[in-house]
Amino acid sequence: SGQTENLNFSYIANDGVINSLSAVGSITEVASQTAGTGGTGGSSGTGATGTGATGGAVGTGATGPALPTVDILPGTDATESGTHGSFSVNLEGPALANDLTVNFVTSGTAVDGVAYSDIGTSVVILHGQTSANIDISPINLGIIGGSESITLSLASSQSYQVDSLLNQATISIIDDLAGTQTTTGSQAGATPGIAQKALAP
Repeated sequence: SGQTENLNFSYIANDGVINSLSAVGSITEVASQTAGTGGTGGSSGTGATGTGATGGAVGTGATGPALPTVDILPGTDATESGTHGSFSVNLEGPALANDLTVNFVTSGTAVDGVAYSDIGTSVVILHGQTSANIDISPINLGIIGGSESITLSLASSQSYQVDSLLNQATISIIDDLAGTQTTTGSQAGATPGIAQKALAP
């Protein structure tokens, strides 16, 4: 806004006499806009805008719980005279809340379904339990063939991880009838039948 004031001036002339004069003048008060402009400039800037926070917020997601680890151990050997054999499939940790199906592959000199009853390709560890047995029921073929082996190897799965050392086990079907030999035949005047004789040691 404009303001009118009386102005008094004093000056010294060349003769050394101090003179004075008065005048009416107009003084215009100008608001300081420079400071305002400076304040605006100070509030703007790229420092407040950063990519660090955004980058930090991006993640790969939480890691899920670790899979349970299983192993297999040999149990008892089977015999051709009827003793059952077994394997034990175990959880290396606490029991689970849900059933866990563990897959395996059979191999060995004893043929599944021939030398022993078919055992399938998997066993279930029930919830609340830490192990499951695989029963081996031998089949007596009535012939002398010597002892045979059964090997079970755990197969991988998305539901569990297999112990790198205890991933395979072997038991035997012992031919405990190897001390006798079964023969068939007939003699003159005799009724054909079956006879057994002991083998020489």
